[in-house]
Formats: sequence, structure tokens, C-alpha cells
Amino acid sequence: MSSSNPVDYYYALEATTRVEDITEDEGNQETLRSLKDGGCYHLDICSRDIFGEDSDFDPRSSEELGWLGHFAKKSVHLDQIGFCGSDIFNNCSEQSVKRFFDDIGKCNRIKQLYIVETDLNEIIDKLDAVINNNSENITHLCSHRCNLEVPTAKHLFNFFRGMRSLQEISVSNDEVDGLDDDDMAVCIPSLEACTGVQ
Repeated sequence: MSSSNPVDYYYALEATTRVEDITEDEGNQETLRSLKDGGCYHLDICSRDIFGEDSDFDPRSSEELGWLGHFAKKSVHLDQIGFCGSDIFNNCSEQSVKRFFDDIGKCNRIKQLYIVETDLNEIIDKLDAVINNNSENITHLCSHRCNLEVPTAKHLFNFFRGMRSLQEISVSNDEVDGLDDDDMAVCIPSLEACTGVQ
């Protein structure tokens, strides 16, 4: 990326850049095209080597991830995002991953968030912008077979405090290192604000 300002970079090149120029991966091309054209309602970001066709986007570079975030933040329909796998950002720089989550955080229509087989310890802080900007919208939050340490578990439960529209929480088969009854006693009160949960 040649520009020091990534926002200017993507906006400046958007009109003249084809999705085929961004990535050679046909699945990624289809997702970028759908986001760009406004027809994408859900986005599953995961390793295609593991999840196959269930993956909407498998970021192969920081550049690809940057364009994904750019188109996603402009989407008028995107309301569901999933992160699947612990290696989905291995080919991307830390800076590009942070910028991507900042971009996703600018989507204010997210209703469903799914995190599957992911190391939550690595991305929990980056999820702040996504969840805080959509705290009044999110109706479903699922964490399945994720690794999380005690501080991460507490961080996750703290998210629930502002989720007034939350209807369904699923935290299943997660590997929590060192979480005991005292820790849970701190976490559980966060659920009291979720009056819509069945």
C-alpha cells in the first residue's frame, strides 16, 4: 500500500480497481463483488482449507483484508458476521487486522455475531469497536469451541451489559483456562441487562 492514509487510498482507487485485481481467489472475488454491489447480508471469514465452501472470505494478504473492510463498512445490508478458525489472519499484518476490525466497527447494522474455533484472546480487544457500535442491534452472539483465558472471558461477559436487544447467547464447548466459581460470580451479573434473552 503506497499511501500513508489507507482511507484515502481505498476511496481513491475504488472506482478504477476491479475485484480481479485485488485477489485471484474466486470465492473472495465473489464476496468483494457482492459487498461492493450492496447485495451481501452475511459474511463468514474463515480458512477455506478447513471450512471449504462455508467460507465467504479467506484473507490471503493485508491488501485483500483492507479491501474487505473498506467494502464491508460501506455495506447497507450486512447484518451478520462470523469468524471461524484460529489462523484466518495469519497472512495479514497486525496493522491491517486492527484496521479491518475498525472498519467493521463502522457497520452499524450488525445483528448476529458468530465466533467459532477461534482464539478469542487474540481478537477480543479488536471486537470492542464492532460490539460497542452495534450494542443496541445485536440479537445473537455465539462463541463456539473458542480458546479464552480468564481476562478474555470477563471481557466477553462485559460486552453483554450494553446489549439491550440481545435475544440469544451461546457460549459452548469453549476452553477457558483457569475460570473458577469466583470468576463466574463476577461474569454472571453482566447478563442481568440482557432482558430479552430467552
